[in-house]
Amino acid sequence: MSFLVRKFSKAKWASHSENIDNPFDIISDAISIDLRTRGNTLSVWRIPDASDQHLDDAVLALACMGDKIEGFDILWIPEIDIPSNITLHATTGNTHATHLKDTHRDLAELNYYKLGLVAELMHKFSTTNTKKYTTAQVKAILNEALKNGKLESSKIDEKLLNKCKN
Repeated sequence: MSFLVRKFSKAKWASHSENIDNPFDIISDAISIDLRTRGNTLSVWRIPDASDQHLDDAVLALACMGDKIEGFDILWIPEIDIPSNITLHATTGNTHATHLKDTHRDLAELNYYKLGLVAELMHKFSTTNTKKYTTAQVKAILNEALKNGKLESSKIDEKLLNKCKN
């Protein structure tokens, strides 16, 4: 079963999830911060299963896009749970991990209602399908990818490369 992975602010979702039976009670900060769209789409990374190796691949795709190394939480949603009225487009991912570019997807043609459905899914899985990556773990994933040639040092930001070395 494949999953869709997204970086998210676990504290904003999980601290309130245990007490929420009604998805209309999800706090607005969680929605506005973690479900910020561009062109009515929401970026996710598709992995074939929720093994550590594939979760680490999603983290690599996310981590090598910027110029700093920081820890973050990820959440994965079973692709089968995505409602049929939400369009899933395969799009080239904006990542320097070129071998992962084709694993990128956009939840597309989103509107108020469909974004609410995505929020409900994030709420549903915010206490079960999550993993925290520390700064040290993210750095180790980046260094492993550099060592194994999955990430070319010439293609990533120089500041990020320097932080990987330190």
